[in-house]
Order: sequence, then C-alpha cells, then structure tokens
Amino acid sequence: MRRDVNTQLDQLKAKMNGYVALLMYRYANLCIEANPIALLPISVKVEGEQKHLEEVAKVAVHEKYHFNIYPIFEDDFFAIGRAIGEAHPEFIQETKTMEGFDDDDPAGKYLYCTMPIVNKDYHDTLLKAVDALYEECKDKMEVANKACLAKMAILMDGASEKDYKQLTDYCDEIEKQFADLRDKAHDDKKQEIEGAYADFQTKQQELQAQMAEKMQEAGNPLQMKMQ
Repeated sequence: MRRDVNTQLDQLKAKMNGYVALLMYRYANLCIEANPIALLPISVKVEGEQKHLEEVAKVAVHEKYHFNIYPIFEDDFFAIGRAIGEAHPEFIQETKTMEGFDDDDPAGKYLYCTMPIVNKDYHDTLLKAVDALYEECKDKMEVANKACLAKMAILMDGASEKDYKQLTDYCDEIEKQFADLRDKAHDDKKQEIEGAYADFQTKQQELQAQMAEKMQEAGNPLQMKMQ
C-alpha cells in the first residue's frame, strides 16, 4: 500500500476513535450510576496548587448510585467537597463518619455522594441529551469518512477500479467498526437511564405502600370523625 494512502487511513482511524472516545466520556459525565470516569475532570485546590482528585482522596463506589470519597489529609475535606460540587452540582453530598471514629473526630470524616434521582423529568431530559450527543458523534464520523474518500479519489487517480473500490470499502469498514462501538455506547447509556428510572419507580411504589400501611394501622381519620 502506498505511504500517502496508508497515512489517510491511519488519520481516519484516529478521528473515528477520538469521536467515539469523546462520546463515551460525555456519557460517563451524564451521571446516573456511580462511574469513576465522571470524577476524572475534578481538580482540587490545596495549598494554592491544583491537584487531581485521586492525588488528594481515595474513591470507592458504594453500591450502584453512591461514591465514598476519603480524603488522604483531613485538612483537604472541604476543598474536595467544593471541587466535586463545582464539577457535579447534581451530586447530593453528605458528611459521614467512618466506623471506629467518634462523630466529632475530623480524621474519620468522608464524603458520601449520591447520584441524582432519575424521576420522570430527569429521565426525559437525559434521553434527549443522550440522543443529541449520539447524533453529533454520528455526523462527525460521516463527515470524516466522506473527507477521507474525497482525498482517496485524488490520491488514487489513475488506479484501477478494483484497487480504488478495495480502498473505499476499507474506509467504510473502518467507519462501521467504530459505528458499532458508538451504537453500543448509546444503547448501554439508554439502558442505564431506564434502569435508574425503574429503580426510582420501584422505590416510589414501596414508599406509597408503606404510607398506606401506616394509615391503615392508624385508622382512617375520616371514618373515626364520622363515628
């Protein structure tokens, strides 16, 4: 294969990979389940210096929708909470105490971060965002493939029809390879949203059942008044 043709193919692969990687990164930052990737952009200012979160704290996924953030140094506790709040204001932060520590001991404090509740409104908003990001990625990939094919037409001027078709087919294969990854990321994110929404609905039903049970135990106030 000619060097200039191979260079164009490598550039196409790099572009496709970049577009799909960016889509996955953006999906990870549409926080639904506790995904550590969502914490990567967080920068914490300690002693006048910006540091990555992993340099100043240990992170653990606590169940499906929660992070535990353990500061390495207790003095950084509030700076860490502030940095997380700036990057992800949708997180619900609570201060908790590790087992074996007194409640008033700052050395035992950690942050308990809960992902936002996926109710009906948030569910619909998330689906729109997921589809919009998907379409943006898809459009960029199609433009990149067409641009590559246009350059191939110039570079392969005078080549046989068979050789030219092999190259164009290969370009299409590259696009399909990354399109499959893109589509899977899209489908996985929508399933994640639907799963969180189903969990929300289940909890709501449980709360309603508990309230109904309490009311039944207390008796019907209206009935008691009539009696």
